[in-house]
Amino acid sequence: MGLRHLLAFTVVATALNPGSSVDNESHLDYGTFDRPSKHMQPRFRYVIPESSVDPDDFVADIKDIAGVGSGGVELIGFPQGVAPPIDWTKYPWGGEAWKNLVKSGLRAIKDVGGIMDLMIGPFNGGGVPAPYDDPGIMWDLLSYNISVPIGEAFSGQLPGWGSGELVAVITGLVTEQQSVNLSASPSYNGPYYYDGKRYTMTEESLRDVTSHVHPNGTLTLDLASDVSGIEHQIFAFYQVRSRFYQFLPPEQLATVPQSPITSFVQNGSWAADHFSKAGAEMITRFWDTQLIDDEMRGLLREVGNYMWEDSYEFGAGVHVWWTPDLLKAFVKSRGYDFTKYLPLIFSENAEFNAPLASIHQRTLADLNAIYLRTLREWANSLDMQFSAQVGYNLPLDMLTLIPEVDAPETESLGFNDNIDAYRQYAGPANLAGKRVVSNELGAVSGEAYSQTVPEVLWHVKRAFAGNINNVILHLYPWAQDYHNTTWPGYTDFVYMYSSSFGPRQPSWEFADDWIDWVGRMTYIMQSGVPKVDLAFWLEKDSFESQPTQYGQLDLVASGYTYEYLSAENLDLPSAVVQSRILAPDRQAFKALIVRGNDTLTVAGADRLAQVARKGLPIVFSGGLPNNFSGASSSAEKASALDCLRAILGLSNVHQVPFEGLAASLRQLGIEPRTKIVSDRLWYPNWRQDEVSGKTYVVICNDAEGLSLGTGSSNGTVTVQASGTPYFYDPWTGGICPVKQYTHSEQGISFNLSLRGNESVAIAIHEEGHFLTDNEQSAHVRYFDQLRSNTSHTVNLTDWNLTVDAWLPRRKPHKSASEHSQTNEYNLQYLGAPALEHHLRLPSQRLWPRALQNNLRLDV
Repeated sequence: MGLRHLLAFTVVATALNPGSSVDNESHLDYGTFDRPSKHMQPRFRYVIPESSVDPDDFVADIKDIAGVGSGGVELIGFPQGVAPPIDWTKYPWGGEAWKNLVKSGLRAIKDVGGIMDLMIGPFNGGGVPAPYDDPGIMWDLLSYNISVPIGEAFSGQLPGWGSGELVAVITGLVTEQQSVNLSASPSYNGPYYYDGKRYTMTEESLRDVTSHVHPNGTLTLDLASDVSGIEHQIFAFYQVRSRFYQFLPPEQLATVPQSPITSFVQNGSWAADHFSKAGAEMITRFWDTQLIDDEMRGLLREVGNYMWEDSYEFGAGVHVWWTPDLLKAFVKSRGYDFTKYLPLIFSENAEFNAPLASIHQRTLADLNAIYLRTLREWANSLDMQFSAQVGYNLPLDMLTLIPEVDAPETESLGFNDNIDAYRQYAGPANLAGKRVVSNELGAVSGEAYSQTVPEVLWHVKRAFAGNINNVILHLYPWAQDYHNTTWPGYTDFVYMYSSSFGPRQPSWEFADDWIDWVGRMTYIMQSGVPKVDLAFWLEKDSFESQPTQYGQLDLVASGYTYEYLSAENLDLPSAVVQSRILAPDRQAFKALIVRGNDTLTVAGADRLAQVARKGLPIVFSGGLPNNFSGASSSAEKASALDCLRAILGLSNVHQVPFEGLAASLRQLGIEPRTKIVSDRLWYPNWRQDEVSGKTYVVICNDAEGLSLGTGSSNGTVTVQASGTPYFYDPWTGGICPVKQYTHSEQGISFNLSLRGNESVAIAIHEEGHFLTDNEQSAHVRYFDQLRSNTSHTVNLTDWNLTVDAWLPRRKPHKSASEHSQTNEYNLQYLGAPALEHHLRLPSQRLWPRALQNNLRLDV
């Protein structure tokens, strides 16, 4: 007997009540723009293969990372890859050797003046070692069924009896059935498929008969005989621990003889239940009892930054997302019993099951919030914060869950460097007052050891354009000697992803230049508060992927900035309306955009009407939406639509066409803070720092679709601010005044000429603000506000070109220059286009600082 399911009906759903936490770090040392603090400098995702490695080598890597100006590391242990020949029983994650490694790293980070984030478990952090019967292990729900002909009674053993703890027994009348190929496992790892049957059943025939089951698993039941249908079905549901390993036990990894297992710590790591407090406490209990001693606790308070969990990448083979308290949570949050609808949650038939699937997923989001909140409170008790890649990969409401952690994190790989997707993530985080919206940045499939520095900075600039303001660089692998390893050295994830930063890379010698650039831009992006022109309504039950929600380019072309919010986000404390502005102390949105193809909830429609009546401009683009998530009846839907129609007469509520939104907004008098007129798309960001009296504007010429560095563009920028504008050069740390600008009623206007993929930072200083000694610099890159298309040619006839061959060395981790081959060429006679961007030019001649970033050679 296997899974057999499908029901057809609708039910009632209510909106979530999201929690919130404000990240208040007024004491934090930002440093200065010229010299940002360790909290502003990017950190490296640092990977230790396992715990048999030498702690001194770990310390050496940390010193190397600090040597290029990084703010620290995000420590990850036991990644995916080929199992090394070690005694896993002696060197498990969470064992004594791992504990000593972590403490060695914390001491080293303290010595170099950095900070450390710690993954809460092995691999991607979704679980820890635990006893076999721990209540916090991830659960699964099994479904078995048996058919009973109409007119007959059932007396016998329940199908599947003994396979787990009985949860419920449900009966229903089948009106249609068909043989289909079904899929199970809703996990990130993807589904598995099996042959089964799809049943259509009427809601009124569903009965919960669990109370009729005898202790020995037998059931005697009379079923209706005066009905029209095909047959009756009896479903039996059992909950079991999933047995999904977050990290495999020795028996599944060993390539050499292993010592006997004497403790659960040695026997792999179970994935935690991410929908319960018990799952979070399984993780915190392990840390408190197995890892954190007095010395580690003190080090964590000094240099520990985040306890951190990666995106949810677990659950292969799980039939449905489940936790033992789900039914109780459903009654508490929804007000009625979900038990008889259990057969439905196994089905993916959107036509019939969307309402039930919606409220099942929303209840899961409620429970995941408890899991996240528990980990956040525990991290805070250690004087640390909790960071996580929240709410995506699984069928969860990402926008509702993002406020539950101290530092929500996204990733360039999973979000595909999509600026619109970043805005979906940043909106709730910024509204909830998060200082940091982080990004695991730079991973690209298939680019191991081939990613260039300009590519890395392209990822960074797109993240900043989407209002993401913190960078964790992916990644720095173990750089020392390792088992069975040849050149180029230990490489995790079996060469699947870029980029293995470190001394084996030719560019590492110069990494401090671009790391400082990232740090200075981060300093700006974390200063003050982000200000955003528009909020788009976005109501979804699941963010397993993050496609573009607003694909038109008119808003960006005009300079409008925007983010996305859900109805649940409007319950956050900062989501107040004052003087026609939403969240004046946060983004200060000028309008809320609701499109005709958006999805609403009944409660969401009511919340939308509330903010409209408080004066916030609401713009319905393309008509009123009529798609409702979780609405149980036509009456409820009609009532919600009436609620929206009732606000259409308000002077601040507008209906406009779907096309030409930017033009419609201008006609309504809703202007962008940064008005842009340019010959390519420029992405602006705005940070308002009331303490320093500065308004920061960052503008990026993305040049999307063109080769890196191409796509130069000219334009005019008008900023709704008053004061004196200055260029902030993140390459040098220098600050210089904008030479040519005008003041008007619209604000400050100036011309810019930007190369492809170039970002420029401008700060408007309030009148009376003067540069401090630390802010003044003689080394300033001068931005050509009207850059000429001509270039200055220098003949280098008396120069030599040295080409280095990057070869394997005696020890893979040693400096790459040790065994390089060099050939010298007279530059006058050489034509070598393949060597572009890979040149070493020795010279005794000192170039003016202002020209160093603008040298172009044709060879």
